[in-house]
Amino acid sequence: MTIPFTITAFFLLMVNAFSQNLDLARQSHPLNPSDTNHTESTYTESELIPAKGYNSLIKQEAWLRSQLERFPSSSSKASPPQRKFGILCHLNPEDLDRPKEAWIELTLNQTENLKLEAIALIPALYHNHSTDSNYGFPKRFKIQGFSLEHPESPITLVDWTTQDFPDPGLSPVIFRAPDSPINRIKITVTEGHPDSDKEFFALDELLVFRNGINIAPPVINLLKCSNSYNIAPYWHRKYLVDNHSHIGKSLAGETTDAAKTLNDFIYYPPKKKNPKNKDTTITIDLGKQYSIGRVELHTAQDPHSHTPSIPLPYIYQLQLLTSIKPDKITSSKNIQRSDQDQVRFHPLQSLSGRYVRLSFTKLPVHNGRPVLALGEIRVIGDNGKNQDMLELNKKVFISPNLAEPLNPTDTSLLVDGSTNGLNITSEKTYIEQLAKRNIVEKAYQKISKQIPIAKAIRSERYWTIVISLAILSLIFFIYLFVKMKKQKQLEMLALQKQIAADLHDDISGNLGTISMISNRINKLTQETKIKDKLREIDHLSQESYISVKEIIWHTDSEIVRLSDLLKQIQRTATSISNDCKLTYEFPNAHDDYEDIEVPVNTRRNIILLVKESLFNCAKYAQANNILIKADITASVFTISMRDDGCGFDFSKGILTNSESGRGLLNMEQRAKLLGADLSIKSALNEGTEIKLKMPLSPSK
Repeated sequence: MTIPFTITAFFLLMVNAFSQNLDLARQSHPLNPSDTNHTESTYTESELIPAKGYNSLIKQEAWLRSQLERFPSSSSKASPPQRKFGILCHLNPEDLDRPKEAWIELTLNQTENLKLEAIALIPALYHNHSTDSNYGFPKRFKIQGFSLEHPESPITLVDWTTQDFPDPGLSPVIFRAPDSPINRIKITVTEGHPDSDKEFFALDELLVFRNGINIAPPVINLLKCSNSYNIAPYWHRKYLVDNHSHIGKSLAGETTDAAKTLNDFIYYPPKKKNPKNKDTTITIDLGKQYSIGRVELHTAQDPHSHTPSIPLPYIYQLQLLTSIKPDKITSSKNIQRSDQDQVRFHPLQSLSGRYVRLSFTKLPVHNGRPVLALGEIRVIGDNGKNQDMLELNKKVFISPNLAEPLNPTDTSLLVDGSTNGLNITSEKTYIEQLAKRNIVEKAYQKISKQIPIAKAIRSERYWTIVISLAILSLIFFIYLFVKMKKQKQLEMLALQKQIAADLHDDISGNLGTISMISNRINKLTQETKIKDKLREIDHLSQESYISVKEIIWHTDSEIVRLSDLLKQIQRTATSISNDCKLTYEFPNAHDDYEDIEVPVNTRRNIILLVKESLFNCAKYAQANNILIKADITASVFTISMRDDGCGFDFSKGILTNSESGRGLLNMEQRAKLLGADLSIKSALNEGTEIKLKMPLSPSK
């Protein structure tokens, strides 16, 4: 039973060691708590939940790290603290009968419905609160859409009013838009964050995407809200759609071979000899007149410098013209900014024009010299109707003539669709990539935490296996040893039985034959001396026969109990003292002694001691009666033999030179081996009493 039990325990131990669960939770932006559809191009669950085990986690960590390198990083922590945090509203109603809520409503177009792609919310970053978590992102909210035809029948786009929305941290939250065209959206918040006796929520930016472009109009009169804190220059409702947020702007996508071969436009103007020289001007001809939504400027990167990117110009003028000769200016803006954004947006409020002109006055310094560096100029059509107008036949004119550009003839670098060696993507793609980066970052962080645990589990599992195998091997060798020992005992027992059988069949038979022959010869002869010798031979053969029978009994009996010992004493006494009357006083068989096991050496010495006593009595005592008495008291075994023979003077000591004296000495030595007390009482003509008293331990 030992081996099967050990194997079962070992198997259960291994199952427990291998059953560690390292699953990762999936993160995404469902439209409601029960929605199973997610934003497009999200990772599948199998990609974010690795196989179990240390090696699988290491591979998964490396894979997730490679995915993180594909996505842009938010500038939340890298950039200096911004002053415009976004919109901040409280939910506590002045009328206690009204439900607790706050709302924001944005009109996208006053004259037509628009089919949208997605709606994104950017959590607010308030540095006085934390630089690692958002400030007041709504816990429960819903987003509704309205059309011009049914202004009072909203379409529910997102509904998280029955359950808290998962904390997005600082990452953008993006939801897919409905199929139905709408012209207005409304965000209603039903649960925010407590602050003293009030409840509030905050958002940094609201983005509405169409054709990949954010079309949320930065017009204050198109944005309404139930209430807002106006704490300039930190919180104001107009900051919700001002195209500025803590995540920054980076519309660069994946690297392609075509993008790698192109450089950005970098020009170092010569020092002005005549202060009246005109500023450097870049003019883009769209080919015909279009309704323009905005103009984007993207930073450039110097491939020969370790600086990530060169800042955009600090002071310049942006003009929209319908004609160059003569100049017919539709719009003119003087811009003065020193921000470090990678992308700079300039809205033109859907004004019409054919030419976009940029006149640069103050430039940043790079490598110790003023530099005009632009990765890309993008002209975005009204409401995203033309994403970046790349399909248009755009022509670029630069004046005055550039003397030292890195690429003096390739002005198409300003409108080639790439910057910093990367193809430019849409705003929507950038927000999606940030959202997906957040998913991957969370998975990466969880895996990073699981790796040392998995390593410890692997080490524990290794040592568990080693120790278990060692224990199993030890048990196996012990089992083999016990089995071999038992086999040896069985072989010895078989040999003992064979010897006992041989003694019984051969030696006992020969002794019986000798006794029979001596008796026959005794009857045939009349010589006294011969008769005495024959009687001696018969006596010796009887003694030898009894000894052989005892040897057979000792050898053939694997377990002997005290009750069996008393029976053997009785048989031995009957065989030896056939000329005397034997009387036995043995206790009745009961549990106190009948189950006590008697070891081989103990029973052998007891039998030989009893036998020696009876032989002496038969040879020298000339007794007629012998009383053999046994008693057990408090686990003490006592046996005594008393005869009515001639006795001897015990006070003179034992005669060692006589056969009788040698026998008494043997009895004393056997009593010492048994750890027993031997007492001998005798007197001339008063018989002899021999008593053996020894302790016995009951077997369990």
